[in-house]
Amino acid sequence: MEELLAMIEEQPNNIDARMALVKIHLETQDLDKAQVLLKEVVELDSHNLDANYVLAQIYEVQESYAEAIEHLKIVVQQQPVEGIVMKLAELYESTDDLDNARRLYQDCFTSNPNNIEAVESLANLYSIMGQKQEATQFYKLMLASDPNNTVAHSQLMDIYETTDRFNYYMTRAKINRMNEKLSYALSDYKKALPHAESDADFIETQFYIAELYMQQEKYMHAIDAYLAIIERDETNVDACKSLAEAYLKSDNTDSACEAYEKTLELDPTDQEAMEELVDLYMDMENYSRAYKWVKKLFISEPENLSHKVTMGSVKLALGDKKDAYTLIQEVLEEDDKNTEALSAMADYFSQEEMYDKALKEVNKIKEIIPSSPFGYKKAAEINEAIGNSYETHYNYGIYHHLKKESQLAIDEFTCALEHKSDNADLAVRIAELYENISEDYVAIEYYQKAISLNDKDTSSYKKLADLYKKLGDNDSLIQCYTSLLEIDPGNREACFSLAETYESQKKYDLAIEHYRSCSKMSAPSGWLEEVELKLQKLENETYVKEEQGLIDKLLNAFKF
Repeated sequence: MEELLAMIEEQPNNIDARMALVKIHLETQDLDKAQVLLKEVVELDSHNLDANYVLAQIYEVQESYAEAIEHLKIVVQQQPVEGIVMKLAELYESTDDLDNARRLYQDCFTSNPNNIEAVESLANLYSIMGQKQEATQFYKLMLASDPNNTVAHSQLMDIYETTDRFNYYMTRAKINRMNEKLSYALSDYKKALPHAESDADFIETQFYIAELYMQQEKYMHAIDAYLAIIERDETNVDACKSLAEAYLKSDNTDSACEAYEKTLELDPTDQEAMEELVDLYMDMENYSRAYKWVKKLFISEPENLSHKVTMGSVKLALGDKKDAYTLIQEVLEEDDKNTEALSAMADYFSQEEMYDKALKEVNKIKEIIPSSPFGYKKAAEINEAIGNSYETHYNYGIYHHLKKESQLAIDEFTCALEHKSDNADLAVRIAELYENISEDYVAIEYYQKAISLNDKDTSSYKKLADLYKKLGDNDSLIQCYTSLLEIDPGNREACFSLAETYESQKKYDLAIEHYRSCSKMSAPSGWLEEVELKLQKLENETYVKEEQGLIDKLLNAFKF
């Protein structure tokens, strides 16, 4: 620093030395000294880019915005970089020179329409200036890049409140939806409807209303909204298709079919609607109508494996077994893991009363998608046709279990157990399901039954012990751990838990006995250390109590 000061004294016009010294002062945050030097530089060279830029920043920090503007203007004249122009516009805005601020923001936006900062600044500036039309334009641009911008929505809502009641309610509804206030949003959409001046606005609002009703599972109200759209525009494909979905949700299959048929009148290429119709008509056993639509699907995409399988299934339902078999076999030759085709082939063999082959196809499905309920339902249906009650109930049980329908699964497994009363694994399944629905006492009965059928089942003992512990039944818990240790003497978890249970009951001798047994077992060092600590604590407490007991006896002996 001394060298620089000497240099400036020897060379009064040395700008570089002053700027080097400015850098040092800025690093030590001595803005006053830096400012003095920068003014000197500007006096020597009024257009010095670096000096004017840094000086403008210092004036901004000092909130001397007019001075900051004068110096930043010089920078912009030489280097009209977007970021610097935006900064100058902000300084103008800070001095309430809104016209100059708007001009510069507009220049930035014109040169770069993707400058979101400029868009937001213009939107807010026009709003402050009371130019609502222009503000609306830029708030919409903000939403085009960020549809969930709550600030833009809120500002637009304020503008619309006195200028456009339809968009006011629509915007307020949007804000409420973003805040997950669906009932308020629904109310706003309904309030917007009377202000809808065009069919497009009316239809848009009704779609939103229907969508919210669907989310709330109020399907009849959603149906009314979709019907209102169709009444206004009979050619609205989206409304017809959505109406069909709403009818399906409300279990009105006939009306759903009609709506899908109307959808296909308006758009004969809608494959999704065709597929839905085929499935619905198959469920309704209206195979001729199903054939009409699967035929269209098949013609449009003859190599589509899914369409080929569906055609095979429909033909099978219509009694055309030969063609059905050929189609399904073609699919399996191309894709032997196609579960749709395997299911259809199982149906074919079932119709031919070749049940072993049908079950073989179903077992393939189970192997390919073991966690899917589909294969188990199919297996249950085939076994039901055979008259195999156990397998029927067992497979239905797994089907419901995979669908997380615990009570239905319990009912089926219980029926299965009646047919195979010695099946310990089935008893465990039932116990676990009862435990899942918090029927702990019933779960205990089935774990006990499983143990009675297989007294080597250590996992059932463990689950039974967990339930006794949960219910606070220490006597049963002790009996359970004792039985477990009889069949598995090296079970350190059971031994330790039994010791802890005796300790909680203040049966210290028994607790010490089992902790000592634990200490002789092979186990991780950390676990053994815990056992030793338990032993030390209990043995010390027991010794103290025995000593206190002897003293009391001696004192009592000398009492007269």
